Amino acid sequence: MDDGPFEIEQPLLDSYSNPPHFQVTTAKDGVLFQAHCGGVTTSGSGYPRSELREMMKNGTSKASWSITSGAHTMFIKQAITHLPAVKRHVVAGQIHDGTDDVMVIRLEGSKLFIDLNGDDGPVLDPDYTLGKVFTVKFVASDGSIKLYYNDAATPAIDYAHSATGCYFKAGCYTQSNTSQGDATSAYGEVVIHELFVSHQ
Repeated sequence: MDDGPFEIEQPLLDSYSNPPHFQVTTAKDGVLFQAHCGGVTTSGSGYPRSELREMMKNGTSKASWSITSGAHTMFIKQAITHLPAVKRHVVAGQIHDGTDDVMVIRLEGSKLFIDLNGDDGPVLDPDYTLGKVFTVKFVASDGSIKLYYNDAATPAIDYAHSATGCYFKAGCYTQSNTSQGDATSAYGEVVIHELFVSHQ
């Protein structure tokens, strides 16, 4: 096992593959992200992840923006395809500020919902089945974050929030580890079919 988390930056990321943690799907219609419960973790977290972190300047510097300045959008078309056996929780996309997550897409069992830094937000699908493709669009501007689910015309939430040092993340952030009762080999898995980020 590696001693610490493994980070891949551009230009290596363009052609990088590390099955089963990060690879093109067999159907070549998306990228598969897998994180095992016995995997290493980043500082400040006890849970393993296989994620993309928003970068700037062709991947040479970390993105950092303010919710009160400009308009910042991330669109994801994705499916959550596997959950750990014991603690069946996975995060599949998020806005993070300079210190903590602000808003995340989270699946707990069959409940797909918006998590607001540990507080339950609106439920997006109370009976989500693994493999079901869905879309989410985060729009952060003017001191609020709107999240649109499955191309709805109105947001599932319009959350007033002010934060700086923000960036988007997408992939699989497994919310379990061996101390939660899951085996080292237990894992979460997410497939991303489309991902777009824009700033205005």
